[in-house]
Amino acid sequence: MWKKFLYTMIFALSIVSSFAQNDTDETSDLSKSFLNKKNQHSLSLEAIALSYTYVHQFKPKLNFGFRIQAGLGFKLALKQHHFFELMHAYDVIKLQLIYRFPLTKGLYFDVGPMATVGSDGESGVISYGLQLSTFYRIKRVHIGMRIESTSFYINTSHNYIGISLIPIVLGFNF
Repeated sequence: MWKKFLYTMIFALSIVSSFAQNDTDETSDLSKSFLNKKNQHSLSLEAIALSYTYVHQFKPKLNFGFRIQAGLGFKLALKQHHFFELMHAYDVIKLQLIYRFPLTKGLYFDVGPMATVGSDGESGVISYGLQLSTFYRIKRVHIGMRIESTSFYINTSHNYIGISLIPIVLGFNF
């Protein structure tokens, strides 16, 4: 049993160390990275939802774009009614305007207003609010998470304000 554990740890550490090595395609200069391209495209996957992001760079550190998502994006929402409760919400269609802020060569943030049409399992949900996404990029792949501050309208008769978390987002930049 210890041998299997040791072999698994060696295998996992070798994979992690291969990702931690320097990019041979790009230098450490931010001006030559994906985040400084004039037209930045990304495909992301969360749960069973696929999203497309387009960001245009007007000037260095002045990046604006949009994101459209279709499918079932699962999020955990902490909503406020008379008390806080955990809500499962499924986004079917989501639109977002984005301001992209590169922090380093591999780390960047997307922030902006968004609107969603979805379901809570029982009825339709329309929500809007502000979303912050943070991503770490390795070559053309990114991994990250999203946090939303939203207002939920359920059956247009109940209004909830909540904070949502989408814990894992995987994607590909091109």
